[in-house]
Amino acid sequence: MRKLITSFFIATTVILAVAYIIELKTSSSLKEKLARKEAEVKETSQELSASKTAAVKLKKEVTEIKKEIATLTEDKENLTAQVKQHAEELDAVATGEKKTGKTAADKFSEGLSEMMESPEMRDTMRIQLESTLINPVFGNLFKELELSEEDSEAFRNLLADRLMVGVSSGMKMMSSDKEERAALKEQIKQGEEEIDSMIQDLLGNDGYEKYKEYKDTMGERMACNQFNQQLGMSGLELTPDQNEKLVSAMYEERLAAAKSPDYFDAEKSDPGDFDDEAVQKSLRQQEQINKGTLDRAKKFLKADQYDKLDLFLLNLQRQREMQLKMAQQMFGGGEK
Repeated sequence: MRKLITSFFIATTVILAVAYIIELKTSSSLKEKLARKEAEVKETSQELSASKTAAVKLKKEVTEIKKEIATLTEDKENLTAQVKQHAEELDAVATGEKKTGKTAADKFSEGLSEMMESPEMRDTMRIQLESTLINPVFGNLFKELELSEEDSEAFRNLLADRLMVGVSSGMKMMSSDKEERAALKEQIKQGEEEIDSMIQDLLGNDGYEKYKEYKDTMGERMACNQFNQQLGMSGLELTPDQNEKLVSAMYEERLAAAKSPDYFDAEKSDPGDFDDEAVQKSLRQQEQINKGTLDRAKKFLKADQYDKLDLFLLNLQRQREMQLKMAQQMFGGGEK
């Protein structure tokens, strides 16, 4: 009996132990499942939160797009109104021209003249003249003269003053009649002579003679500077000696052309005299100057440089034609 009870106790203990082990395993498995479910719930919650955030962001973007559409619509309406207003203004201008006899060119000329009265515009123009004319044309002269820093600055300012005399009065010419232009040309001449006198005092006689050489060849030096800039793109820049020879060739050919009895000097003529015959005569003269320049240039330019010069002078001729025809149209071709 005792063995039976002992055996039962042992069996019960074993069964309970096995049951406990099974319960532990079951509990562990449930905990793992619970942890996985909790992770899934957390992940789902995060996804839901992200979705809400994305929805809020998307809603905000939609709102911004609606605002942009509204702004564009408003801009379109404003632009349409402006176009309509400009059209009305153009009609008014056209009507006014019929009444007053003023052309669009007249109004453009008057506008430029008024702009030149502004101190800001004049300062800007001086800066442009220094970079596009004084430095390229007279740069080597500054080196040759070996002036002090103070004298160099004074010389530079006098050059700018001299150029501004021509620019300022030249702008006024665009809205003047022939008699007024003649008076303005006389003012330019007097103004330039006064400044030249100051330059002579500054540089002395020897320095002034060098300055006159540069001043007389200013047009040719400007052209050579443009040509050399183009050559620089292909590594064919002129040497200083070649540059001076080309300047001399262009200048001497111009002087030779000027000896002709029927030479038309566009620089000294009144723009109102630029009729078709005068324009064509000036263009033929320039063609002859270019041909003589090319003949001389063969002696000191390389083949590649010569070909570039031929093309450059052709383009320069086209620019001159456009300028003359523009002047003819603006000043009436002999009508003013």
